[in-house]
Amino acid sequence: DTSGQQCSYSMFDAISGVNLKQIPKPYATPAMFDSIGGWNSSAPVNTAVPRHNNGFNTAFVDGHARWQSMNPGNKP
Repeated sequence: DTSGQQCSYSMFDAISGVNLKQIPKPYATPAMFDSIGGWNSSAPVNTAVPRHNNGFNTAFVDGHARWQSMNPGNKP
């Protein structure tokens, strides 16, 4: 439940415009995640929202995706 917030994904703003070859750990670097940013948004990971069982989905630069807990210390 997002309490009426717009449902969308955001691109991780820290990698916007970065050449993929410059990302040292693509398997650990988020590319997109559940957010309230709206279409075509770019935002920091701390804007992730718990849409799925107190967690959020993240797609990583290397192409894999996973659910992540909203518990402190578990954000990508």
